[in-house]
Amino acid sequence: MKNLLLFITVFLSLACFNVFAQGEQLGAEAKNDSNSMATYNADVYRDPFIPVIKKEEAVSQQGGPETGAIEVAPPEFDVKGMIWNTDSPQAIIDGKILRLGDEVKDAKIIEISKEGVKLLFRGRVITAKPKIGK
Repeated sequence: MKNLLLFITVFLSLACFNVFAQGEQLGAEAKNDSNSMATYNADVYRDPFIPVIKKEEAVSQQGGPETGAIEVAPPEFDVKGMIWNTDSPQAIIDGKILRLGDEVKDAKIIEISKEGVKLLFRGRVITAKPKIGK
């Protein structure tokens, strides 16, 4: 037991000595490098005050286009069927089987539910429902 305790004490003291020795080396290297100053070059970064999206492409929070933008009527979607409440919901739109994230007529499918298929068309959310009786 004494040998084990002696071994652990020696091991820990050597480990601590090694850590302190490395810290002194790093401190000495930092003092040598203190003459060189860090430089900042902003040429490769974009200006955060210049908007990335042009005003004509911007869409307001309400889902409608901002002033100056031309409003385009959403296309008609022929929804024939839907499978919702599964891991992979699907919808039959214009004769194609589509999933979440797929695009049809420049609109992206964002949700398929019992109420219909929600599509994102030019910043606006549109709900396409199946037509009953067809």
